[in-house]
Amino acid sequence: MCPFCEKSQFTIKRGTYKRYSDNKKISRYHCKSCNKSFSDQTLSSDYRLRKRDLGKKILKLINEGISQRGCARILGVNKKTVSSRVKCFSGLLDQQKHF
Repeated sequence: MCPFCEKSQFTIKRGTYKRYSDNKKISRYHCKSCNKSFSDQTLSSDYRLRKRDLGKKILKLINEGISQRGCARILGVNKKTVSSRVKCFSGLLDQQKHF
């Protein structure tokens, strides 16, 4: 189903590409109705993230009681990166509570 126009009968498969961060093959699609391209990755929670495995590490450290600043220092990333990932986690938890 196309995430832009939400029509499924006009969607065709249009190849694959290798994701840079983990070399996983991702399928690409093209919608003939709205003439836009998208992939399996488009609607995922880690869309456009460079370090996909970082979220699991941050969550583990936060659960162990380490501060965001400590997580950033241990993982060698910026404090803002850790902060944005924690905000993303809280947004996902809020969405799950509504269902």
